[in-house]
Amino acid sequence: MSKLEKFNELGVRITWKLIDLGFKRSDIFKDELSTREIIDYAISIMIKEDNVAVDIIDLACEYDTNVDKINKCVKKLAEKENAKYEFEYRKWRVIYVLRNLPNCEVDFINGLIELGDIWVKLGFPSDSPHLFQGRHNDVIPDQYYTQKNYDALLHRHIEWIKNEIGAIKTEDVKMHASNKN
Repeated sequence: MSKLEKFNELGVRITWKLIDLGFKRSDIFKDELSTREIIDYAISIMIKEDNVAVDIIDLACEYDTNVDKINKCVKKLAEKENAKYEFEYRKWRVIYVLRNLPNCEVDFINGLIELGDIWVKLGFPSDSPHLFQGRHNDVIPDQYYTQKNYDALLHRHIEWIKNEIGAIKTEDVKMHASNKN
């Protein structure tokens, strides 16, 4: 399954800014999307829609080895839409957390490390559901490194994912409706 299909599976709208972030723009998420995925997405738009922009047709006809040209096309399409990069970044972030969530069967020490690694890569955002031992708190190792804490943090992450996807979908609907007006 392509990464773009994962967004569709979650009911999250795909934009050219989202694609731009996952291709070359974001330091964290660049190279998440391949040229083939982007071309295939452009082709899928041509198949679904009657009135397709010339830029999308150009992109769909591009060779997947022509990275620079694909990057220019994606940036050009991204500039034309009203989506905001900060919002599209949230979509990538929730997919990243979902994809890297540890298996609930992993031992609690490795699970806590894996949860922490997610947020280290994402730069410790203020809305993270994760609690790092000793970071802005008085939690000691004997309290942190327990099965009970791992289970609680894993549950917080799952709730955060559900809430973040819900908030993204709601905002997507609002933005799409205002763009039609």
